[in-house]
Amino acid sequence: LRVRAWDSIYPNDFAQDIVNITVTRNENQPIFTRLQFETTINETTQVGVAVIRLNATDSDGDKLRYTVISTTTANDFFTLDPDTGIVFVQNVLTSDTVTSYTMVAQASDGKNLATVNVIINVIRDLSVPTFTQLVYPVTINENRPVNDIIETVQASDNDRQGVIRYIVVGEYPAPSLFGVNPVNGQVSIIRSVREDTSADIYNVDLKKSAKIGTPGINDDSTLTVEAYDTLRPTTSGKALVQVTVLRNPNLPEWGLPNYSADVREDAPVFSDVIKVQATDKDPDDSIRYGIANERLERALNAGPSDYFFVDDVTGQMKLAKSLLNTDIQRFFVTVQACDNGSPVRCINTTVALTVDRTGQPPIFTRNQYTQIIEENKAVGDSVIVVTANDANKLSVSRYRFDKGRLDLVHC
Repeated sequence: LRVRAWDSIYPNDFAQDIVNITVTRNENQPIFTRLQFETTINETTQVGVAVIRLNATDSDGDKLRYTVISTTTANDFFTLDPDTGIVFVQNVLTSDTVTSYTMVAQASDGKNLATVNVIINVIRDLSVPTFTQLVYPVTINENRPVNDIIETVQASDNDRQGVIRYIVVGEYPAPSLFGVNPVNGQVSIIRSVREDTSADIYNVDLKKSAKIGTPGINDDSTLTVEAYDTLRPTTSGKALVQVTVLRNPNLPEWGLPNYSADVREDAPVFSDVIKVQATDKDPDDSIRYGIANERLERALNAGPSDYFFVDDVTGQMKLAKSLLNTDIQRFFVTVQACDNGSPVRCINTTVALTVDRTGQPPIFTRNQYTQIIEENKAVGDSVIVVTANDANKLSVSRYRFDKGRLDLVHC
């Protein structure tokens, strides 16, 4: 711009100069829309996912470019698009344990600058659900009904985001016998343990199942229970519920504390002697009977014998051979009752049997004897001979004449 100054009376007298005027066309600097940008993401957020967008304005309408000017660990995991201001994940977050990243971002219009802090919080699963016990030992008998609760497991998580849930993991057969309530951790029977007697010990884990041993009184089932956070189900804690199953827990029981009976010496072979009876509290168990030992007592000695047998189903004892023509006085028979459980359990009782030797009287060879004698027979003379038979050859019989009647009696 040329500028001239002169005197109004002497206009030809003047002075002039050139004034240069510079116009500033970028008066305003960029301004971020927030004082601080902050977001929270999960550590499982995939590479390439946008996590937050930075936004700045410029009253001059200039095009803005965004850059990160700080040098922190955030630079290793996040990148800023210079044109859009969007922050992306550029590295796997699970490789680190930092839970909060801060970086300083800059917006530039080519001349003026604005800066802002960007905070990215990362939800990390630094601790897994932990059970109150690593092993929960439980002992049950095989007769426990289905749906019975046998144990309650409990787990906690220091950085829980959702709620704790429980599941049973592993392979057959433990998960087919026991289940866990996903909400309260109650472990219950879902199938009768009597249906599986394939082994003594079951070791069940997530990857494999091994069964060792043979059926016995105690069966051990190791059940793996897993607890997980519903918002992070891939990270879980485990505990073992070790269930000891008492197989065939109840012995048979005799109906009476002791058994005894009298046996007639003339009792026929295979006749009933006495019935022994046992019961078992285990459902489905049946009883079988047998003679474990049999000893006899004679007048002068004792020893083994085989005069009796027992019906293995009913428990009815019977005579196996005749007691006639023997001098046996008593028998002591050990009877055994066994159930059909696994393993078999047995009990014994002693049956005392006394032989009754008064059961069979002697028999005369005739029902009536008739003899004619002379009237002059002297006292003491023999007038007739009577005879009798006694099936018990070892007994002694005596003849007795009483009031006109002749009797024959054992002595």
